Amino acid sequence: MAGYMKALKSENDGLRHDALFQLAKLKVTCPHKEFSKCMNELKRISQNDKNPLIQLHALMTIE
Repeated sequence: MAGYMKALKSENDGLRHDALFQLAKLKVTCPHKEFSKCMNELKRISQNDKNPLIQLHALMTIE
């Protein structure tokens, strides 16, 4: 998860977006995994990211 956390904090929009996509896939394919550290970062992104599309995708990944 450390790699995803680093990618979510990147200044690069594409890298953050790809990390969101990969986390969404992981949540579906591995529901037993612990995502609490990522969820806190996803909440922060959904409220504060400069890119509204990334905010939306973060919110959708949380749900």
